[in-house]
Amino acid sequence: YAPKNALGGEPLPVMFWIHGGSNVWGRAKSYDPSDLVVNENVIVVTTQYRLGPLGWFSAEALREDAMGSNEPFDASANFGTLDLIAGLKWVQENISAFGGDASNVTIFGESAGGHNVVTLLASPAAKGLFHRAVIQSGSFASDSPDEAENGRDGLNNPASEVMKRLGAETADDLRRVSLDDLFAAYQVEKNGGSVDLPRVVADDPVLPTATLQEAFANTDTFNVVPIITGTIKDEMKLFQALDPRLVDARFGILIEPKDPGFYDALSEYQSRAWRVRSVDRAATLMASAGHPDVWGYRFDWDEGGSFLSTDFGSLFGAAHAFEIPFVMGRFKMLGSVDRFVFSRKTADSRRDLSRKMQRYWAAFARDGDPSDAGGI
Repeated sequence: YAPKNALGGEPLPVMFWIHGGSNVWGRAKSYDPSDLVVNENVIVVTTQYRLGPLGWFSAEALREDAMGSNEPFDASANFGTLDLIAGLKWVQENISAFGGDASNVTIFGESAGGHNVVTLLASPAAKGLFHRAVIQSGSFASDSPDEAENGRDGLNNPASEVMKRLGAETADDLRRVSLDDLFAAYQVEKNGGSVDLPRVVADDPVLPTATLQEAFANTDTFNVVPIITGTIKDEMKLFQALDPRLVDARFGILIEPKDPGFYDALSEYQSRAWRVRSVDRAATLMASAGHPDVWGYRFDWDEGGSFLSTDFGSLFGAAHAFEIPFVMGRFKMLGSVDRFVFSRKTADSRRDLSRKMQRYWAAFARDGDPSDAGGI
C-alpha cells in the first residue's frame, strides 16, 4: 500500500505488518492500512506466512532429512519465521520500485504478529533487514525443540503426537499427507476451548538462545533497533466475552457477564500479568543490557456502544486487538457487532485518537522516536 506520490520524491518509510491469530490462523487481506498510508505518507507491506503445523513443527524426521542440505535453516522448526524473513528480504530487494526506502523499515504486528516481531528481533537471520520494531500485545515466550516435539504439561500438539495421529514416521511420510488430514490431526481446539500449541521454537540457527526471552538480556544476542512494546488495558476481556463459564449469551449477540465484579477483576489481574510479561519485564531486560531506545504504551478505549441488554463498553472495555482499528484507521473488526461497538456517537473522538496513534507510529517509523509526533 503506497500513497499516490510515492514515486515523486524522497523514498518513503516502510512499515511491514505481521498479522495475528495465535500463529494458527489469519491472513494479510483482513487488514487495510490505506488510511495510515495516506495520512502519514508511508508505505505499508502486509505479509502472509505459514501457520499451524506448516509454520512451526519440530520433528526429528525433518531434521534428519535436512542433514545433507547445504542450507542450515532447513533443519529449523520455525518455517513461519523463515517466511517472514523471506518477506523482509523481498522488501530489501523490491520496495524501491514502489517508492519505499529499504534502509528505513519498521516491523510491526499484533498478538501472534507481535510475538513474531519478537522472534525477528531475536533472530540473527533477520539482522539488517529492518530498523525499528513495534510489538503490539506480543509475547516473549518459546518452546524448546524437545518440548515442541515431545510435549510438556499443558502442550497438546507436540509434533510426535501429530505424526502418531497421521501414522507418519519419516519426512517423506509427512510430505505425502494431505493438508486436510494434517490439519485434522493438528487440534486447534479441545473440548470446546483452545489448546496450548507449539508456536515458536527456540532452535539454532534461527533462534539460537535457550529461550526467546533470554535473547534480550544481552545486546549481542538480539537485533538492537529502537523498539516500542505495549499492551491493551483490558486485554483478556476479548477472550472472557467468549467464555460460557463467564458470560450468558442469547442469540449470539446479547452477551452479559454472569458476575460483573468477578469479570472485571479477572480481566484486570490477567491483563496486568500480560503487561508485566510483555512490556515491563522485556523493557527492563533490554535496558539492563544497555539498550535504552525502548518505549512502552498502554492503549485504553472503552467507549463501545450498546445493543439492548449488552453494554459493549463494559463487556469488552479496551480488549485485545482493539488498537488495530485505530492504527489502521478502519473500524471494522468484529463483523456484525461493529456498528454497535464503534457507534456513530463516538465517531469524532475515535477519529481523533486514531490520528494520534497513526502519528506516533509514523513518527517512530520515520526516525525511531515516537515523541517526534508533532507535540500530541
